[in-house]
Amino acid sequence: MTAKFSESVARFSVDQGFLPELGENPGPLDRARHSFAMSLKQNVIQSLLSHISSYTGVLQLSLLTLSFSQEEVQARIRELTDAIRTQMPVLTQRPAIAWDDDETLTRESESFTQEIQAWRLSADDVAAGKSARKNTFPSLVGDGDAESDDFNPEPDRDNGPGRDILIYQKGIALREQLSRPGYDVDFPFAEQAEMQERHADILMACETEEETLKAKIIIQGLLSMEVKQPERDRDPDRLSRLYHKLGDLHFRIDDLPRAQKFLGRALEGRKSRALMRLEDVRVTAELLVKALLRAQAFDEARGLQRWIQ
Repeated sequence: MTAKFSESVARFSVDQGFLPELGENPGPLDRARHSFAMSLKQNVIQSLLSHISSYTGVLQLSLLTLSFSQEEVQARIRELTDAIRTQMPVLTQRPAIAWDDDETLTRESESFTQEIQAWRLSADDVAAGKSARKNTFPSLVGDGDAESDDFNPEPDRDNGPGRDILIYQKGIALREQLSRPGYDVDFPFAEQAEMQERHADILMACETEEETLKAKIIIQGLLSMEVKQPERDRDPDRLSRLYHKLGDLHFRIDDLPRAQKFLGRALEGRKSRALMRLEDVRVTAELLVKALLRAQAFDEARGLQRWIQ
């Protein structure tokens, strides 16, 4: 096998022009010249053999490393699988849900959603901390900001209301938790309504279909709770404000009959206040005019415009 390998190397050396090739029926002088040339270029063969040996060693080490890496990955996967299997009894011990109880099911769904949203906020905090730590140790390679994954030419610019939504959701969830048995911290409706309304305002600022629907659900819930409050505990300003926002949301989704109904209630509520806030009345009236015009109720819209003027 060694002889065949040497012959292959010699053949390769001849083909590449490293060694001269003998002609047919060489004479003594040609053989001597060939032998002399081979002795001069013996170092070429030795170099080739050395390179081949080195490459063979590197290949064997690479294969060994890949084998070890695969074994390590498999071992890590087994560890994670065992850990998850160990935690499964704890994760599955959730309170039983009465499927015929819509209110209980809704609370369970909302609680689960809030847990996911709180996790997302925590994940954002961890990612931000990692980014800050990475920025503390600048790269030694050079200025590669334009090619990095975290490229941000305006780091101080606000990214939008998405993070505010998560912060408010987390704050509301924590505040509600404090009012549960075991904490017994009073959570009055006025404070709860203020937090939920601010949450809805942030969702409305997103101006997306999904967030608009979420804001509508929150405002409808607040209105339902507001009208159930005792007469002395109701807040007429908040009631009119919520009607205005609900009408605005229906106007956005082109539900004009409901938009007119709720904006009309908001306008009447704001007009009937002893200390009427003219700016609030004007904003609601102008939005109601837009809804009437879109619904082609031109006479009513014209009359309301004259009243505003």
